[in-house]
Amino acid sequence: MEVQKDAFSQFQDYNLRSPADFEKAEKHGKSQTIYQSIIQQSERCSCCNNPIQTIPYSISCNLKVFSQHGYAFKYFNYIKLNFLLLLIGFLIFGIYNIQENLKGNQCNQHKDCKKNLNNYSSLLNRMDNDQFSRFQDIYLDLLYFIAILVQICFIGYITYYKNACLNVDNDQDIEKIIKYCSVKVSQIPRNWEREKIQEFFSQGMWEKKKIIYNILDICMIYDHEYLENQFKQKIKQQLTIIQNQSISLKEVISKTVNIYSVLQDETLLMFNGTAIITFTNQADLIKFVKYFRWVLIPNSFKLESPPRPSDVIWHNNSSFSKLEYLKLFFICFGWLPIIGIQVAKYNYLSENGNPDSSTSYQSTLLSLAISLLLYLLTQFCENSISQFFNLKDFNSNRQKKRIFMLFNETIVIQYFYLIPPIFVGVYSGSGTRQQKLWRSGGLSEDIIFIQLSNAIFPIIFSIIDVTYGLQLLKRFWFRKIKKNSDLTQIEANQLYERQLDFYKKRLSITQLVSICCYYGYIYPICYFITLLALIVIYWIEKYNMIKNGVSSKITTKFHISRYNLLAFLIFQLLSNQIFHIAFWQFDYKSITNYIYAIQYMFLSYILITKKECVIKKRIQRTYDEKMLQETLKYYDLYTKHNPIINNQMQICFNSNINQNFEELEQLIRYSRQEKFYSLLQLKLYRELVEESNSKDQARIHPGQTEIVSLRFQE
Repeated sequence: MEVQKDAFSQFQDYNLRSPADFEKAEKHGKSQTIYQSIIQQSERCSCCNNPIQTIPYSISCNLKVFSQHGYAFKYFNYIKLNFLLLLIGFLIFGIYNIQENLKGNQCNQHKDCKKNLNNYSSLLNRMDNDQFSRFQDIYLDLLYFIAILVQICFIGYITYYKNACLNVDNDQDIEKIIKYCSVKVSQIPRNWEREKIQEFFSQGMWEKKKIIYNILDICMIYDHEYLENQFKQKIKQQLTIIQNQSISLKEVISKTVNIYSVLQDETLLMFNGTAIITFTNQADLIKFVKYFRWVLIPNSFKLESPPRPSDVIWHNNSSFSKLEYLKLFFICFGWLPIIGIQVAKYNYLSENGNPDSSTSYQSTLLSLAISLLLYLLTQFCENSISQFFNLKDFNSNRQKKRIFMLFNETIVIQYFYLIPPIFVGVYSGSGTRQQKLWRSGGLSEDIIFIQLSNAIFPIIFSIIDVTYGLQLLKRFWFRKIKKNSDLTQIEANQLYERQLDFYKKRLSITQLVSICCYYGYIYPICYFITLLALIVIYWIEKYNMIKNGVSSKITTKFHISRYNLLAFLIFQLLSNQIFHIAFWQFDYKSITNYIYAIQYMFLSYILITKKECVIKKRIQRTYDEKMLQETLKYYDLYTKHNPIINNQMQICFNSNINQNFEELEQLIRYSRQEKFYSLLQLKLYRELVEESNSKDQARIHPGQTEIVSLRFQE
C-alpha cells in the first residue's frame, strides 16, 4: 500500500513543481482540445494521458459532431436560428423599408441632418415636418404582420421536425435519463453511513406491507471546508514533526493531500446530510417520492429533483455578502443614472449644438461614449445576475432559475436599451423632433452606436475575451520575463486551457438581436449590421471551438427555451407601435393602430392558448432500466462526478486490503477525483505560503505594527 501511495505522491509532486515546464504545459493544452481522430503512435500527455498529436475537425463540419463534447452545439444552433428569423424579416419588410426610405429627401433638405447612410435609410428620411404627426405606411405594417406569421410558422416547423439541426427547444440529451431516475434527499442525519442510507431508503417503513425500491447508486455529498481544514491541520502537524529534516512544504502536501489519505482515514470526511439516490428505473423513483412524502413526518426529509450529473455544483457559497446586496441594488436601479446622463447630454446639445461648429465631432463622441457606457453597465448587470445562479438557493430551484434567466435576457435589455434612449431622445432638450433626431450626437447617432457596439464587441470577444487575454499576458510574463517564479506546473497547465463561456456569449447574442428587432422598424440598417455580425461571430466561434475547445472548460448553462423565441417576436411586434407613440403620438383614427391591435391579439392567442401549434410539447415518458443502462455507456453516475470521493474507489479499497492495488490505481489515475486533489494541493499550498509570509512580516516589523495600532487609537 505504501509503495502505491509513494508512487502516486511522486506523480502529484509533478503538479506542484516549479519553475514550470511550459513545453509540457503547451502539450497538455493540445491534449485537452477536442479532436476528430488520433494520429497513430501519438505522444501522450504525462498528466492526463490524452493524445497530443490529433486531427482536428474541419471548419465546415456538421454541428452534430459537437454533441459528443457537451452542449455547446446549442449555442451555434441559437445563432443560426436568430440569423434565419432576422433574414426572414429583412427579406419581407426590411428591403422594402430601405428602398422607400432612400427615395425620401428630407435629410438633404434639413440643415441639422447629419449626412450619413443611417439617416438616409431611416424612416425619418421620408417624413417632412408637416407629416410628422400623421405619417403612416400601411404596406410596411402589413409586411411586418406577414413576416411575424412566417416566422411563427418557421419556428413551428423546426420544433416539430425531429432531425433538424435547428431543433433547439426539444433536444432531449440522454444524460437527463440519469436525472429523471434520481432524487436529491436533504436533512439526512449526518452520522448515517452509506449502508444505513441504503437500508433505510430501499424499503418502506410499514412492517405489514414492505416495499422494496431498487437503488442503483447513492452519492453522498461531503463538506468541502471541513476536508480542507482537516488537511491543513495534518500538514501543520507534519511540518512540526519534521522541522529539522530537509523535506519541503510541497513534498508534505503531496504526501498528505490525495485520495489515498481519504481512503485510509475516513474521519477526514464529514457528511453534510445530502445524498443523491439513483434508482434502476423512473417508475421506482415515482413510487418512492409519493410514498415518502405521504408516510414520513412533514419536513423530516427534503426531496428535490437534482440537475444532470455534469451540472451539479458540489461546493458553493449560499450567503449574500454586503457587496452582493450593493450589486443587487444596482441591478434594480442602475438604469436611473443613465437617464440623467442622457438628459444632460441632450441639454448640452440644445445649448451648443451647431452643426457648422467644431462641436460636431464632440457631439458624436458623446453618443459613442453613451453607447459604450450602456454596454459596460449591461455587462456588469449580466455578470452580477450570473453570480446569483451560482448560489445554492437558486441552483436548487428550477423555477427561480427561469425567473432570473427571463430577468437577465429581457428586463435588463429593456430598461437599459429599449425604453430610456428613445423616450429621453424625443422628449428631453429643446428644438424640433427632427433636430433632436438628426443632429450630430442626436438620437439617430445614439442608436447606430448602440447597435454597432453590441455587434463589434461580441466579435472582438469572440477572438480574444478578457480571460483569454489575461492567460496570454501571464504566459508571456512567466515564460519570458519571470522565468524563476513560484508558478507551479498545474498553474502553467491551466494557462493553456481556454475557457469558452457560451452562456455569457449567448446573452450577448440575445442582446444584439433584441436591439435590432426593436430599432429595426425606423432604422432598418440595424438588420444588415446584425446579420453580418451573426455570420462573423458564428464562424469565429466555430473556429475557436475546433482549435481551442476543451470539453471540461465549456460553460453552457441552461438550454434554449421558448422564452427566447417569444421575446424575439414580442420585441419585433413592439417595434412599430412604440415608435408610433414616441414620435407621432397615439391617434385612435389611425388604421396603423388597429393593424397593431390585430397583430397583438393574434400573437397573444397563438403563443398563450395555442402554443403547442408553434412549439412542440415535450412528450412525458417513463424511463426503464434498459434505457438507463444504455445511457450509462456514455455518461457517468453522480458518484463518479463527486470530486471528493467515488464510492467505487471505497468499495475497491475495502475489498483489496493487503492485495494488489492495480484496479484501484486505474480508478484513481486521470479521474475527476485526482484532478480535484491536485487543485486542492495548489490551493492549500498558496494559503500556507501566504500565512507563513504574513507571520514572517509580523516578526520582522514589530515596531511598525505598534505604530500603526497607536495611530488607530488616536
